[in-house]
Amino acid sequence: MNRLYKVCREFDFEAAHRLYNNYEGPCKTIHGHTYVCTICVNSRHVNSTGMVVDFGRLKEFEQTIKKDMDHSLILCNSDPLALKIDSSQPCFISYQKTFVLPKIYTNTTCENFCEYIGYSLFDYFNWDSNIESVDIKIYETRKNSVSCHIENMKNHK
Repeated sequence: MNRLYKVCREFDFEAAHRLYNNYEGPCKTIHGHTYVCTICVNSRHVNSTGMVVDFGRLKEFEQTIKKDMDHSLILCNSDPLALKIDSSQPCFISYQKTFVLPKIYTNTTCENFCEYIGYSLFDYFNWDSNIESVDIKIYETRKNSVSCHIENMKNHK
């Protein structure tokens, strides 16, 4: 029998960001969204309990993402505002909850959020080979969303 289980959880978070690099438009200024995120763990196999993963583990993962990103100003590593966070010079950013994406992400786009959350999900499950892939979907607005499908690298050696 050929089947694929998709175990999913949806959550939302509030965050502000700006598109700092290589972008000229209204989103270059700091603005906010209510993001809606769906995370899915995919597998053809269940464990001895009859599950791919426990929903409680997905809820725990959600909390790790929210701890960093919910009600935060999310910045890319090269944004001058991110550089001021570690500065001893007081500025408005010093008094805000901020989250700086890892250096490989050049802008705070939904595409980069999807990839970051997807790889973080694999990390959370220690790249369990039972998990074949993950799907992440983020709505930036009710009408605009980005999806990302990431294969488990452990399964492709």
